[in-house]
Amino acid sequence: MTLLQNSRPESISDAHLKLESSEAFRCLSVYVEQEMSGAPDEIAEDFAGIEVRLRDFLNRCGSEITAALIGQLDVRANGIVVDEKAFRRRREDGSAEIMSTFGPTQIAYALYEERGGHGGKLVAPLKMRIGLVSDFWTPRAASIAALFVQATTPAEAHRLLVAAAGMTASASSLDRLPKLLNEVAEENRQDIEAEIRAVERLPEVSGVACIAVSLDGVMTPLKDAKTEQVGAGKAAPTQRFKEAGCGTISLYDGKGKRLHTIRLARMPESHKVTLHAQLEAELAAIRERYPQAVVVAVADGAEENSRIIRETVTTLGIESTEEIIDFFHAMEHAAEALRAYASSETIAKADIALWHDKLIADRNGVADLIRALRYRRDHSSAKNREIIEENLGYFEKHRHQMCYAAYRARHLPIGSGVQEAACKTLVTQRLKRSGMSWRIPGGQAILTLRSWNQSNRFEHAL
Repeated sequence: MTLLQNSRPESISDAHLKLESSEAFRCLSVYVEQEMSGAPDEIAEDFAGIEVRLRDFLNRCGSEITAALIGQLDVRANGIVVDEKAFRRRREDGSAEIMSTFGPTQIAYALYEERGGHGGKLVAPLKMRIGLVSDFWTPRAASIAALFVQATTPAEAHRLLVAAAGMTASASSLDRLPKLLNEVAEENRQDIEAEIRAVERLPEVSGVACIAVSLDGVMTPLKDAKTEQVGAGKAAPTQRFKEAGCGTISLYDGKGKRLHTIRLARMPESHKVTLHAQLEAELAAIRERYPQAVVVAVADGAEENSRIIRETVTTLGIESTEEIIDFFHAMEHAAEALRAYASSETIAKADIALWHDKLIADRNGVADLIRALRYRRDHSSAKNREIIEENLGYFEKHRHQMCYAAYRARHLPIGSGVQEAACKTLVTQRLKRSGMSWRIPGGQAILTLRSWNQSNRFEHAL
């Protein structure tokens, strides 16, 4: 945006704030003097009310200062040029109520109309200069509101913002905000993520010995998904769920302590294409920063997730990547097989505990477990034999990825607890509340904000 050559900017001195003539500051002064003159017992009895009223008076002052500062940024000239198009000043100014961190704030601004006749495009340079989000939110207010609404529903976020900060944006405005932000985030995703990586704070290079990559999914309720029958028969329940994808990249020190985790989440998408691209870009940057660290993949053995991780490390040319089957998933399979053979739950629990300890401590643990399950399979009835056979196949297929005692000796992670937690905290806790269902854009808006927040990237992204 530039001024036209024949423009003469008007004085904006009237936008300056004079404290001695400010009604908001006068009211604050009167209120403070009134409270300070009160009896101590009266102040103590109504201290909560005093805090609320004082906050409201301070917000009024903050709102007035904000409006005055914004007023000084307005452009009041005969004409301006925006995107190589000429605009002329209109006689009538515009005005609007915006939402700042101090609550509703009234502003006035010059309006410009595109040259070439009446009814042309209108622009307000002031709004462009301060970066109003959706012509309503100041950037900082939008960031705070987005932080609240990524954590809870718009209605709850409204109540919290009113109580905590006096920001009275409606629930409907809060509902629209993440979607508006996500339109920009999706359109510029790669650039935004690269900018975040350039400024985020990560552990010292010398302190990172291991980079762990993990991928999983969680079923998410969708508004537009086709209804699928669950179970058999006409009376079987139906559901509209598809799998959202979650990915994590965690950094560990030489003793196996987790130092940092980057969390990613995408709404359901065929073959998790976008999540795959994100994971690849993040791992490339992390690998470049920590070239000395060993890379491991910790997952549950699901083929699609394993494929994405293998293709990622292959594309990046990362050699000697350890593929580790999550220990807790392995124990779930072991427990199911052992219960199918045990004559009582007491015996089953003792058997499960024994093999839990053996798999962790004994370098031959998985080989011994496979032999034990083969014996149990061969000495079981048909129904139990089928259960044991299925779980035995899991261990036979992944035995080379279950060297848990050796992994622990090298202080490598053997569990995908961080990944499981990501699925729960990123998706389940926010998108799967009672009665909820989502469309892709709205759900992705929340997941993007939550992944930024849980990766300590929120302040860099907004």
